[in-house]
Amino acid sequence: MDSGLSTEDCDPDRSSMSHYQGQQAVYVDSQGRRYAYTPAQPQQYASHQAHYSQQQQQQYAQQQAQQRALQQQQAQVRAQMQAQQQAQRRAQQQAQLAAVQQAYTQQGQQPGQQQVAYATMTPQM
Repeated sequence: MDSGLSTEDCDPDRSSMSHYQGQQAVYVDSQGRRYAYTPAQPQQYASHQAHYSQQQQQQYAQQQAQQRALQQQQAQVRAQMQAQQQAQRRAQQQAQLAAVQQAYTQQGQQPGQQQVAYATMTPQM
């Protein structure tokens, strides 16, 4: 079927372009596909493209915002976990220190003094 277009009009190597054939506009995309429009439609096509790219930009901005919020949330969780771990370590250390001090006082010694135990060894033949 002859559409009245020359092969030059549908060259796939050329990027997107529009050709007016009488009352009809023919849009050829980068893959060589042809789209026919009445003269009123190219503006419609352009507005569709603009709307689509605006939607994409909005989606991208939304994704970026969600990602930043997620990263902030993760940072907060990490900070909370670190704080909890530090608090637990401090509590353990204080408990151990208290236990040691109690053991020393039960033995009648001050924590500053050291008790030295000597072991006697008998030589074995």
